[in-house]
Amino acid sequence: LEEKIDPAICCAGAGLMGDLQLTSCFQFLDDQVLHQHVLGLLISGDCTMYNNIMHGCMPASSYKTITRAEGPVIYEIDDRPAIDVIDELFGAEHKVPWNEFPLFVTLGLNKGDKYGDFKEEDYANRVCLAIDAEKKALIMFEPDLKAGDEVQLMHRSINLDYLDGGITALKQKAAGKKPLLYFYINCGGRAKPFAGGQLEDVTEVQKIIGNEIPFMGFYSGVEVAKLGNHLQALDWTGVLCLLTEG
Repeated sequence: LEEKIDPAICCAGAGLMGDLQLTSCFQFLDDQVLHQHVLGLLISGDCTMYNNIMHGCMPASSYKTITRAEGPVIYEIDDRPAIDVIDELFGAEHKVPWNEFPLFVTLGLNKGDKYGDFKEEDYANRVCLAIDAEKKALIMFEPDLKAGDEVQLMHRSINLDYLDGGITALKQKAAGKKPLLYFYINCGGRAKPFAGGQLEDVTEVQKIIGNEIPFMGFYSGVEVAKLGNHLQALDWTGVLCLLTEG
């Protein structure tokens, strides 16, 4: 897609899924029922779109190197079984059994300055979808992590304070423009029944932006937004878009 889109155009998107059991997502076009197709919407006219990435995750470890991976399966990190490394990073007192690693373990890939200040918008996060207990391997939601990649175990925020900062930054990007619509693309795993907590981030987003501007969105299987100058698939992420007049 990147090759076909003017870099000056703000772009965001999502990979769709039928449900959290990863059933197929069907698309209806005229008299056809399709799947595995791309739909694009180009908004033109006297308007501008801005967006901001909100993970709610921070690094919780030093950089660890993936040393063996095939497709979405990470077998070894630092030349050791992947699950053993994650287990160790959680600390000796942790109470997270292996069977709870799916939708809980999140690895971050820093696309910015490796040793610079932490910037949420520089990270592409990858969520564990399942485990292979016999091989002590992580099965990730995305297949793009490969041998040689340096990743960090990510710590998810236990509160939603980060949303206020992310939404404020989005409003600052659009300062002086008349807001027309907020649109939120949110990882399905962040919905309260799957996130393992009592907080629903969509509710907090709605509270912060208020009721004066229309607000809509959907849950997704993977979120897409620009990291730097490149479109990037993201996991465990909320991408909030703001359409303005002018």
